[in-house]
Amino acid sequence: MVAPRDSRKPGKAARSRAGLPPGTPDWITPELLLQTRQVWEPRYSNPLTDQDVLEILLTVGRLVDLVGDLHAN
Repeated sequence: MVAPRDSRKPGKAARSRAGLPPGTPDWITPELLLQTRQVWEPRYSNPLTDQDVLEILLTVGRLVDLVGDLHAN
């Protein structure tokens, strides 16, 4: 279980977010960005930028939210 944000050491939180595009939500980690790139990049003709990978994650996140909302109703 991850400790609440307020109880984390500031240095650890900053290091774990290093290398992420500005404005990246907290649920996206550098590891998730890397894994997403490894899955999706072979399907594209050009290398993906960090912003491309972030957009893929945000789009999939919105899709999961939508499906969850539809299922809940």
